Amino acid sequence: MKGESHARDKGRNGRPRKPDARLYRMKDLVQETGIPRETIHFYLSEGLLPEPVRKSRNMAWYEEEHIARLRQIKELQEKHFLPLKAIKAIVCDSGGIDFTPAQQKVIASLKRRYAPKPGRQGESPPSLSALTGRFEMSPEEVETLEALGIITLDRSESPPRVAEEDLEIAEVLAKLSEVVGFSHDEGENSFALDLEDLEIYVRTSALLFAQELEILRERMAEIQEEEAVLLFEKVMPLLNELFGLLHKKQVRRFLEKF
Repeated sequence: MKGESHARDKGRNGRPRKPDARLYRMKDLVQETGIPRETIHFYLSEGLLPEPVRKSRNMAWYEEEHIARLRQIKELQEKHFLPLKAIKAIVCDSGGIDFTPAQQKVIASLKRRYAPKPGRQGESPPSLSALTGRFEMSPEEVETLEALGIITLDRSESPPRVAEEDLEIAEVLAKLSEVVGFSHDEGENSFALDLEDLEIYVRTSALLFAQELEILRERMAEIQEEEAVLLFEKVMPLLNELFGLLHKKQVRRFLEKF
């Protein structure tokens, strides 16, 4: 039987399991993903997969999360040709990178330094209306952008709040819409984009940052806060500019072939 629909005593990490939770054996993972058993065991040993639910030393059960993670790893390898180090940085909640206590202290300091600044006294963060009003986005468009990971809404408040950086993103999208439009727009032109087309930029930025993290970890062994501030305020903007220029160069090289 593929999977087990009845409940076990405890979920992974000791959490109670829902009565309808489905559990899988190793052979089910192989069948569902097409990934060999030996490869799955290797991913487990490398920390790319969560620990399974163990009823005994030789009896392990896996969850839907394991299948989703395996499919994600397979896609990143086959479509994006990423090494496992970069994949681990993407799929693992911790970023897949172990920072030393000294490095964690510097990172915590940077987090405090660059935390979103509170507004003026009595001023609340921008609400959802800033997107639907100022940038004339429909609720459906906002929902799609949120699902794609392009914008993030704080739904713990009512109405939901929007980060300032997401307003900057929305402004760029509004300008893009003025130039080429999106495919749902009335009177769209032949070059109109789907909002879903923008997912490649989310994915590319995530892949790039994952590999940047791996490089930074090696160079942050003895980094001081002053050097980290320089990195964020001076180096990162220049690297962003470099990336844009390299992208432009790729377009030019493509045109030169014709």
